[in-house]
Amino acid sequence: MAKQVLRIEIPANPEDQLKLAQKIYGKHTADGTSSPLKVMQDFKWDAVGSNIPLALQKHYEAVELQKKMEKAYEERNNLMADIPKGLTSTRDFLKGVYSKSPKTLGDYGYVVDDTPKPKKATTTK
Repeated sequence: MAKQVLRIEIPANPEDQLKLAQKIYGKHTADGTSSPLKVMQDFKWDAVGSNIPLALQKHYEAVELQKKMEKAYEERNNLMADIPKGLTSTRDFLKGVYSKSPKTLGDYGYVVDDTPKPKKATTTK
């Protein structure tokens, strides 16, 4: 008979990791002084376990805030849909109006850079 290979997976996402940690800590706490986890040297469930509920709460808070953030970005993008074209049109219009003094566009908030553009480096093979 072939030897069965066991895989004991650790969840990849934080929420599932916290839920697993909560179950482990619950079992550890229920076992009390007879918990085999008490002898672990590099990780102390007694020290870390009490942080799990707050970490899970903060995770859910972050998820809610992310949803609100995405909604706010969507609303912002809808409100400013025409603004980029308006900025370009206004710049082009003002460049015509102030063709002899283009630095005047700085008065409108545009950054006027009159330094020459650096030449593109040519590559040789």
